[in-house]
Amino acid sequence: MSDTGAEEEHGKVIGLLTNTFDPWLESKRASNTMIIVFVIVIALLALGVGLLTTRTILPLDQLHISLPSLPIGNSAASSHQDSTLFTCAQGRSVDAAFSTGLVDLTLSDSRSLTLPEVSAGRYANPDGSFVFDTTGATASIKERGVETYKNCQS
Repeated sequence: MSDTGAEEEHGKVIGLLTNTFDPWLESKRASNTMIIVFVIVIALLALGVGLLTTRTILPLDQLHISLPSLPIGNSAASSHQDSTLFTCAQGRSVDAAFSTGLVDLTLSDSRSLTLPEVSAGRYANPDGSFVFDTTGATASIKERGVETYKNCQS
């Protein structure tokens, strides 16, 4: 056989091998790509589930939100009319700024909140878990039924 004949025969064998194994190689590349995509999707799902389950959500009664008192109408007189500092047992204090139908409280433990008046001298949040009672020069605070600020005097 001549060199050209051998080269031709060699080319045919290479062509036959290439035609035989190319589809197999392409399918292996496709399955490897699908496996990689599947692993990435599973990892992202696991990360998302982990983030969702580790978030801490406070119950509404543990949220302390301070809302500003807004004047009603055009006069500044309807804003804070009277501010009183109450000194309580156990070294605690309550600063109460009264306005029409509301009281803004600043507690010695750094909490601030605004409560609507629910009856004469009684201010409470909607579910009644935080209650500020005042009569003249005395006041008290109950949180979830427990008196936390006692014997407060102005």
